[in-house]
Amino acid sequence: MFNTFVYFSNTVGEYELFIRKNKFYWPRNIAKKTKFQQINGKVEQENVNDTIYIVSGLKIKDNIKYPFLKSKITSSPMLTHKGYVTKIIGRPILGYYFTPEAYRDHKNPSRNSYVIPMEALQDLKELDTYLGENLTHGDKEEISVALKLYNIIEKLITENEIEFERCYEKDNTWYIENKKNNNFVILNNDLSEIRQLPPGVTGKRNYKMLPNKDSLKRIIDKCEVEGIDGRSLVQKLHTWQGKEFVEVKITDSLFYPLVDVRLSEGISTRQITSKDYSDDLINQVRKVYLPKEGIRETKTEVLKMNTKNLILYGPPGTGKTYNVALKAIEIIDPQRYKDLIEGETTREEIMNEYKKYIEKKQIAFCTLHQSFSYEDFVEGLRSDEEGRFVPTSGVFRTLCEAAELAEDQSISSYDFDVNSINFHKMSLGNSLVGDDDIYEYCIENNVVALGWGREIDYSDCSDRKEVKKKFLNSDPDNEERSFNIDAINRFKNWIQIGDIILISQGNHRVRAIAKVIGEYYYEPNSEISYNHFRKVEWLYHGEPIGVEQFLSNKVLSQQAIYKFLREDINTENIRSILSSKQQSSFQEDIQNFVLIIDEINRGNISKIFGELITLIEEDKRKGELNEISLILPYSKKRFSVPKNVFIIGTMNTADRSIALMDTALRRRFNFIECAPDASLLPEDVEGVNVSKFLRALNERINFLYDQDHLIGHAYFMKPDLTFKDLISIMKFKVLPLLQDYFYEDWEKIEMVLGGAGEFGDSSFFLNKSEKDPSKIFGNLLGRDFDKQYQYHVVDNPIKEAFIRLYVDLDS
Repeated sequence: MFNTFVYFSNTVGEYELFIRKNKFYWPRNIAKKTKFQQINGKVEQENVNDTIYIVSGLKIKDNIKYPFLKSKITSSPMLTHKGYVTKIIGRPILGYYFTPEAYRDHKNPSRNSYVIPMEALQDLKELDTYLGENLTHGDKEEISVALKLYNIIEKLITENEIEFERCYEKDNTWYIENKKNNNFVILNNDLSEIRQLPPGVTGKRNYKMLPNKDSLKRIIDKCEVEGIDGRSLVQKLHTWQGKEFVEVKITDSLFYPLVDVRLSEGISTRQITSKDYSDDLINQVRKVYLPKEGIRETKTEVLKMNTKNLILYGPPGTGKTYNVALKAIEIIDPQRYKDLIEGETTREEIMNEYKKYIEKKQIAFCTLHQSFSYEDFVEGLRSDEEGRFVPTSGVFRTLCEAAELAEDQSISSYDFDVNSINFHKMSLGNSLVGDDDIYEYCIENNVVALGWGREIDYSDCSDRKEVKKKFLNSDPDNEERSFNIDAINRFKNWIQIGDIILISQGNHRVRAIAKVIGEYYYEPNSEISYNHFRKVEWLYHGEPIGVEQFLSNKVLSQQAIYKFLREDINTENIRSILSSKQQSSFQEDIQNFVLIIDEINRGNISKIFGELITLIEEDKRKGELNEISLILPYSKKRFSVPKNVFIIGTMNTADRSIALMDTALRRRFNFIECAPDASLLPEDVEGVNVSKFLRALNERINFLYDQDHLIGHAYFMKPDLTFKDLISIMKFKVLPLLQDYFYEDWEKIEMVLGGAGEFGDSSFFLNKSEKDPSKIFGNLLGRDFDKQYQYHVVDNPIKEAFIRLYVDLDS
């Protein structure tokens, strides 16, 4: 389930930059427990799509100089913005200590010096003003050099050449642990070492990390190559607390004052959890922006039908998307669904639960349109990094593959600790040209093998430097072949016992998964052309698996061996794949998967489903009595639809009637109507009975047109609905729909809306005025035309415009 957090910001330099660029950076997993949480359980760490609220403190109110923010932040504390987590960066945050030129000659320039996360340096460079002053040419030059430093550090991190150690700070001087010599390194020009921390330097308050001495030296060396002063630049490195940090996209400006509360010293993050009312400040945030919408216990067929192929249909605004989310949760986790329905759950919490299963790849989503094809849905040819066109799975086949993996009894279980192991990619031979001898040897002998590094035993090499020395001693003229050195160092020293290795087949598929169980060894008399080996346990080998089951929006690189970045690995999905699978006769124990097809009536069904239209029938699925499989046209692989895959479609009847749908699709799906439900709407909004109003409106539409073109209740469902909201809904939602429904036939629209008044009469939604043709064409020509009427939408109708629609119903 996705969570909600509050960040308390009180540093004006960071806050101004982040808010102006709608991108907020913050340490991860530093939330302090409330009194309730101390008694009732732990707090979670932030994950992608978690909701974030930002509260500003007194220092920001008193010191913010950016005009727009200064005009808005008029009290403290203030709830200023809302956003969501877009990225987790799996390392400590590295910041650059920046002082604008305008403040460097001040008596105390450090008061206007701030730690800018290196990820935000480009954003800073794009500003013309900062902290109330113009950014000078010198400022921009300094930021450009800092960006070069950032690029150097990022490249070294990608190459796993940076290691972080705990650090301590006092009076703007940093002391970094040096485990190599059991002492501390001062972040100064010489990187000098001291045996003990100076008096008063402590790290009890929080945990911070910076690159260790060897890493700093590598940074300095790379800076010198780039022609910049590395020694001075690394002294500008600063950090925040925590081992990881998050990137947040700002989506909403709020600027709501929080009264009679203050920020607590030492607390920068809180998690908002249900039934926790122990923190006054959090209570105010909850009261204003987390209203209890109240999820009613529905008893409709939509949420009771136990069918694998279902379509929800109805007019716009009838809750199809919301009911689809509920149904998907019910299919995947019936108990969790029951808890959500029976508890005091907000719509936001339900949608967060739904998003969690999307992240775990148990729910896939697509929207059909006229350009959507078989290649998008099942499989097609897509270009890889080498310019070849390779078979690539579409959204449906990818979900089916995940469903098959969930029930695959041939996959061994491995309950790994994600914080204790790393994930690597290796190639075993060239799978693209059918060179499988090396791969088959490794499978049969429970090993992985490396062909780089020549016939040299590296058993006594503990780091890259020693590997390089031994390699060059054997082949001194081959120094440019640095990948021999890198490959051996990764294979020998980076890979640790317990790590997971993915064996590739091209860039898009994984054909085996290994758990490392042995150290490196050299075999001079190997039966294959490779001499370097590690013992492994094969967790899986067989039909290649799409890389999307393991990586987040990435494909595999052509490199023979490398370590994945933590943020690129979909650890939850890998954990699910490698979880224990025991045969069970109970349906509840099966891990289900859901494909949601939005606007299913807008696509060319024959073109999109192709021959799969037969395979989705429940009795034709894998393992069923009448199971059917077929050979896919591009990959030439045999395919059938797993029985734990559910398909839920939605269709808007205002776009296309069910009667016009593809007949083959209609035969294979159950259809459930989602009709407007006026009983869900309030009966008194400043004197207007919204429930009766919608009922009367839809009765008129149904009489003049049909029930496929009614107005859904969801348009009027809004927390704290006001009469001003009703006017806005009618003007910008309902009236455009009516114009579309009746093809600009204003006389019928007038009948639906209860008539039209004379110009200036606000007791109607419409005003109309008569057009005399004789006044336009003259008496001689005008007599051949009938009188016409011109209609105008009333800007601010009064409540009588609403009441007149249902007043006759009351009588």
